[in-house]
Amino acid sequence: MTNGHTEITVGTESVRLVLPTSFALLSDVVAASQRNQSRAFAAALGLCWSGGAAPKASLQGYAFDVMAYGGAVLDELGGRAAYGDILAAGAVAWSLCAAAILTETEVSDTEGFTEGAAGSTGSP
Repeated sequence: MTNGHTEITVGTESVRLVLPTSFALLSDVVAASQRNQSRAFAAALGLCWSGGAAPKASLQGYAFDVMAYGGAVLDELGGRAAYGDILAAGAVAWSLCAAAILTETEVSDTEGFTEGAAGSTGSP
């Protein structure tokens, strides 16, 4: 990752991946992988794809249904790149989303946490 984005290749296209700013979107995409990894990867790729020949489908157009959106991205990109290339690129995008969620979760889990209160001996 450089300058806040990642460069990948999908088929013959050079693609810049930029994370969405919505924690909810990131969470939905990551959670979707439990139901259908291919669609979750494609959804992550579509959401993170910045500029150029981005997929025309939008998550909003699919009423924020990550599975339907991921399917639409797979269908559209299937005419432009090999299935394996789409999934490999989607896995990179999904990994970026997952890492961002873990970072956000770790931060919120540790906010306000202080190790050992004054006078604590560390025993239960």
